[in-house]
Amino acid sequence: MPIDSRWRLRTNNNCLFVDNISHGKVILQHNARPNLRPYIHPLRLADGSVCLTEDSPWHHPWQHGIQTGFHGVNGCDFWLDPGQHPDLLIGTIEPSNPRISDETSSWIIESIWRHTDGSLLLVEQQTWSLGMLREHLFLDLNWMLQAIPNIHIEQHAYGGL
Repeated sequence: MPIDSRWRLRTNNNCLFVDNISHGKVILQHNARPNLRPYIHPLRLADGSVCLTEDSPWHHPWQHGIQTGFHGVNGCDFWLDPGQHPDLLIGTIEPSNPRISDETSSWIIESIWRHTDGSLLLVEQQTWSLGMLREHLFLDLNWMLQAIPNIHIEQHAYGGL
């Protein structure tokens, strides 16, 4: 998708921002801060009028907007945030700064997933693109996970494999 002339993509402080130039509002912020899963919040309608995501709501404090994650990757949790459940081994995710494409409304965030013992488990690449078709906003994700050692992901009532 070519870059929509209404938007400007920029990065600052480990975050990607999509600014709607005509409305002067951020319509998307992709957070890639150290030791947290990358996540999108806020995501707003194209005119900036309504926010479609929540960040750490009281009823699900481990959920951050639009994100990826798993429970039980070789016995380590990558769904909860560090410190949220003292009885679980909660791994760390080390995201890169977002890289913006020069030709399209797209960006890449790469992350390293580590077990609590420090061992490397997964290398992740998220390639996102944003587009418009008339008044509809389209957000697309191409998600790649590369296992470094043999990986087992536990099945859960929600998520998992």
